[in-house]
Amino acid sequence: MEFKTREEVYDFLKKCTYLDEGSQGKCYVDKEKKLVYKLYFSFLDPDDEDVILTESDILAFKDIKTNMIIFPKDVIKLNGVVIGDMTRYVNAQNLYKINPLTLDINWLLSLCELALKEIELISKEHIKIFDMLYNIMLGNKFYIVDTLEYSKSQEDYTKILLTNLSQFNLSIVFFLVSGIFEEVIKDNHFLNSMYKSLGCGISIIEFIKELKKYLSELVGKEIKTLEEARSLVDKEKSETSYMRLLEL
Repeated sequence: MEFKTREEVYDFLKKCTYLDEGSQGKCYVDKEKKLVYKLYFSFLDPDDEDVILTESDILAFKDIKTNMIIFPKDVIKLNGVVIGDMTRYVNAQNLYKINPLTLDINWLLSLCELALKEIELISKEHIKIFDMLYNIMLGNKFYIVDTLEYSKSQEDYTKILLTNLSQFNLSIVFFLVSGIFEEVIKDNHFLNSMYKSLGCGISIIEFIKELKKYLSELVGKEIKTLEEARSLVDKEKSETSYMRLLEL
C-alpha cells in the first residue's frame, strides 16, 4: 500500500477505526477487510527519532506458517518511504486487560498446549521472540502481536526454544498469579520456585495444573476457575508487578 501525500494517509485512516497503540505506533482496523494498519511514530510524530525499519526487515517472516503469531503481511509507504505495516485482524483482547479469575482453567490449559506447539514451530525456523509480555492477545486461542523486533538467530534450536518458551511462560505465570496469588503460593515450594524463575526452564502446563490442584486443596473442593479461590486473596498484602486494568 502506497500513498503520495500525508493527507491521503489521514483520509484513509478516517475510514478505519482506531484500535490501540504500542511502543512503535498506532493501530487502526478495517473489520470488513480484517486488516490492521499500524502507522509508526516516525510518521505520526515528526520529532520522533525511532529508527525507520526497512521493508525487508518488516516482512522477513511474512511467509512463516503460524496461526498464532501475527507477522506483518505488507508495508505502508509514503513516497517510497516505509511508514507502517499491515497485519491480519484477529478478534481478541490484550491479555493484561482480561480478568484471570473468570477463565476456565482447563480451557486455558488446552490453549497453552496449542501455543507451545506454535512456539516450537517458529523456534525450528530459528526465530527469536522479543518482548511478549504485553503483546499476547486472547480470543478463541492465543495470538502474539508486535513482532517487529523478532530476529533470526544462529543459535541452535534447543537454546532458541528455551528462550522463546521462557517469554510465554513468564507471561502466563504473571497473568495468573501476579497481584492475586503471590502470598498464597509462597507456602508451596514447587509453585513459588517456578513463579520466581521468571519463566526460565519451567513447564507452564505443570505450573497451571499444580496451581489448580493447590488452590483446590486450600478451598476444599476442585475449582474450575480462579474465581472459586477468590477467598484466599488478601488484597492488602497483594502487590502487582503485572498491569491490571480490571478491578479484581
